Amino acid sequence: MSLSLLIRTHALGKSLRTISKQLKFSNTYSTCGSTALLAQSFTCKSTFGSLNYTTTATTGNNSATPQWTTIYRLPLIRLAAGFQRLKIYQGVLTALALPISFTLAEFGTISLNSVAIVGAIGVSGLVTLTLFSLLIRNVVGFIYINGELNKVKVAYVDFWGKRTDAIIDINDLDVEWAKAHPTAYNLYQNIRLYSDKTKSFKLLLNYGVIVEPETFCGIFGE
Repeated sequence: MSLSLLIRTHALGKSLRTISKQLKFSNTYSTCGSTALLAQSFTCKSTFGSLNYTTTATTGNNSATPQWTTIYRLPLIRLAAGFQRLKIYQGVLTALALPISFTLAEFGTISLNSVAIVGAIGVSGLVTLTLFSLLIRNVVGFIYINGELNKVKVAYVDFWGKRTDAIIDINDLDVEWAKAHPTAYNLYQNIRLYSDKTKSFKLLLNYGVIVEPETFCGIFGE
């Protein structure tokens, strides 16, 4: 009987130890789960705060961006820009053709007269395109006005065929130059500035489109 009692006592103690281990594991798992949930909650709050900050900053930048309204556009402005870039291509071709022609002449493949012809064609073409590009320089492609109606943005083509934007105060526009109606021999009208007499823009009213007639006439006259 004493041996049977001893075995039962040993089995009961083993069961109690097993139950104790399970309780400890359950408490540990609950603690880890609570910690993970707390960390996840903190992360979500931080991310949400960052999103709010980014949205606010973006909204602030958009509100600070000035709004421009198109009042004039020139459909042929891309053609004018392409023509302005022709002299660049002509200059590159001439610079490549002359050394190649001299090299071929040294080997006797072509004569020196052919080299002279290549040089004459290249240089004369470059000079012709450069002179014609002076007529197209500063041709206005777009005119915009801001929301306060006190500044205009003039988008024009420069000497190299690139678009350039100039923001000008309306009071700085010398509108007397723009009030003269263009004729068949006067294809464009000059827009000049009071602050800089050397700066002028070419306005092709015969080929342009006035998007906002009232605003345009209020600035440049009828």
